Amino acid sequence: MINARTIPSHHAAAAQPSGSAAAGARGFTLVDLVIAVTVLLILAAVALPTMRPDDRARLLGAGSRVVSDLEYARALSIGQPNDPAALVLHEDGSGYWLARGATPETPIVRNGLGEPYEVIFGQGAASSLGGVAIALVGTDAGGTITFDAFGRLIPAVAAEFRLFNEAGELPILIDPWTGDATMQAIEPTPDE
Repeated sequence: MINARTIPSHHAAAAQPSGSAAAGARGFTLVDLVIAVTVLLILAAVALPTMRPDDRARLLGAGSRVVSDLEYARALSIGQPNDPAALVLHEDGSGYWLARGATPETPIVRNGLGEPYEVIFGQGAASSLGGVAIALVGTDAGGTITFDAFGRLIPAVAAEFRLFNEAGELPILIDPWTGDATMQAIEPTPDE
């Protein structure tokens, strides 16, 4: 049996019964954990909106994507001159797909993936581009841009895409004789 008088004072706390040892122990209580989690959630709520692209960045990202896909459609037309490629817009302006001129209603198959070459802003690979819409203006081509065997537009008339969201409108001009697509400056939405 241990006698309290024989235990040196620096070991006295270790000899106390377990009930009183818990009272002097240091650790995290449930209240501490709840406060820490609450603070982390508040910080995440403040930080997350700044990590998502803003309207201007989404507009520029969508514009870069459209220009890249126009260049790809042009290259497909030059590479397979008997089967020209086209970029076809969704009627609601939510996106577009690449197709062959003979079957513009059917998207081509994306190389190596076996899925349709279709871009819908806010979904799939274009999920960060939500809120962007696209329209083709100033042509009689409806919602379709087709390239010939030399990479020129069919018909040879200048075309303009306009991408828009809350930040404004982004014009993309297509030269009819070269097929080159260039992004212009964003035209801000007028303040009301």
